[in-house]
Amino acid sequence: MKRSLPVVFILILIPVSYSSAFAFKSVSMRMDPEAPSPGEEVTISLESFLYNLDTQNITWYINSKQVKEGIGATTLQVTAPGEGASAEVSAQAGNLPIVSVTLHPIFIDLLWEAQTITPPWYKGRALPTDGSYIKAVAKLNPNNNVPKPLQFKWYKGTKLIKQSAQADANILITKAPQTYRSYILSVDVSDAKGNLLGRAGSNIQLTNPELILYRNNPLLGVLYNTALQASSILDIQESEPSFTAVPFYLTLPSEEQLKYTWNIPGVKYTRDTADTITIVSMGEDSTNISVEVSNPEELFQSAQRSYSLPSIPKDASINNDNIDAVVDSPFNAVQ
Repeated sequence: MKRSLPVVFILILIPVSYSSAFAFKSVSMRMDPEAPSPGEEVTISLESFLYNLDTQNITWYINSKQVKEGIGATTLQVTAPGEGASAEVSAQAGNLPIVSVTLHPIFIDLLWEAQTITPPWYKGRALPTDGSYIKAVAKLNPNNNVPKPLQFKWYKGTKLIKQSAQADANILITKAPQTYRSYILSVDVSDAKGNLLGRAGSNIQLTNPELILYRNNPLLGVLYNTALQASSILDIQESEPSFTAVPFYLTLPSEEQLKYTWNIPGVKYTRDTADTITIVSMGEDSTNISVEVSNPEELFQSAQRSYSLPSIPKDASINNDNIDAVVDSPFNAVQ
């Protein structure tokens, strides 16, 4: 018969000074703004959930030099140092432990660009649309004297989408949301100890993709300097006019091509390429010409334009100089 041996647990109690442990964590500092820019006015507040600081004699120091003292003096107004400089602000309430914060503000230049398509001659900025990609870069002054490595936290609204201290941490490629017409893209930069050094953000407005129709002259090529007005009556001056559809602000598919859909009831035409058609013969009745371009990989990325084709009576001369179809447009190429 086996005999079981009793098991004895020994509990060793180590005395701890609860008051000092609680005191160290019970007093904290808060800055407003949380990430000041160089030279910006800052309000620093001393806070406690355990002690009534209004009855305490509070002494404030900047770089170990006393700058303020008083009963209940829980706030201090300071000016953040210039870029490349730092300042340590500390305070002590009564006999409680000293708490401190280091101000080392930096300038952050937040640059971004939409990864959407525009023609090579287009002088405007590529704009973001639903589901398009955006590349953002947080540029810092290389002479800011901040110890490396730096930590970058990227936010889309209030959602953290990237956190890194790697060499490319200041670069972000993200997809625009499909449920909002605008959102805030921001970045926080901290030092290796987690101290927040700076913050920058940009309000990114989403737009709709555009599709513009241009004449395609057999001798001069595509007349990019005269965008055709949507819903206008096209001025047909050639017996076999050609038109080219040019998309703006769509994301290029990774595997497939952009899809072009043409619809011209009652008119015979040929498709020279996916984006270009030539009208071979006109009908006697007026009709509409419509074209749509879409990204097969993005449900919300498409654009559509429609135009009117006038009726052409038999044996009539194809010349409608009195019909205005060309307007000033930001999509006109500058000659």
